[in-house]
Amino acid sequence: MTEIMLNSSYLSNGASLLMHDRKWTREAIEDIVKDFHKKGYKILDPKLIEKPE
Repeated sequence: MTEIMLNSSYLSNGASLLMHDRKWTREAIEDIVKDFHKKGYKILDPKLIEKPE
């Protein structure tokens, strides 16, 4: 799961990634977040995303 998330061709600035509440997500989430940080990405609260009106 970590490899899929980190190497998706859809990954770009502003991307939203959907992760279901499953055992394999829970097992991978720590590595996913650490590796996103290593790539220079930040994890944001969706409430902080500005939308055009």
